[in-house]
Amino acid sequence: MLLREFVHDRLYGKEDKPNGLPGGYFTRKKHQVGRLKAPIKFNECRGYWDYRLETERLYPENAWVTPCELFKPYYSYMITNFMLN
Repeated sequence: MLLREFVHDRLYGKEDKPNGLPGGYFTRKKHQVGRLKAPIKFNECRGYWDYRLETERLYPENAWVTPCELFKPYYSYMITNFMLN
């Protein structure tokens, strides 16, 4: 199996109950792109573990968050700065 076939199957494949294979990510009824309740206050994090605790507190359950959402507003500032330079 080629890598592109595997990725396509994991994203869009149908559920195969006899073989115990779940359906692809986008075929499930419950999937979402997450949104943080509030931006992370990086200046209050004293290190890695504080950052982890803060993300666990703010991270939505059963969702994934894009880097732009996770590191807002700094990620968009960095991308804009890169494009201008």
